[in-house]
Amino acid sequence: MRKGFYVKVVLVVFFWFVWALTADQISKIKPLKSFDPFQILGIEPGAEIKDIKKAYRRLSLIKHPDKNPDDPLAVTEFIQITKAYTVSLNIIVTIWLDSDR
Repeated sequence: MRKGFYVKVVLVVFFWFVWALTADQISKIKPLKSFDPFQILGIEPGAEIKDIKKAYRRLSLIKHPDKNPDDPLAVTEFIQITKAYTVSLNIIVTIWLDSDR
């Protein structure tokens, strides 16, 4: 009977330890940064498609990884600019299509 009690105590302590480690790891998670495609491209929300394309072309020429081979962040910045371009065009086209209905 005492053996069963000690097994239960060891299990409770073990699971408490696992829970404490998990809670500690969760507290170290950084919150997600907001993704504002218009801010990344440097344009106002609701800009026209030609302004979005112009801003994307300007930034892609500056931030392209081939133009910045010494910058280790050039690839991630270029990917972020490309995603912002795609998302902002999708937003504008969706608004345009919804207004026609």
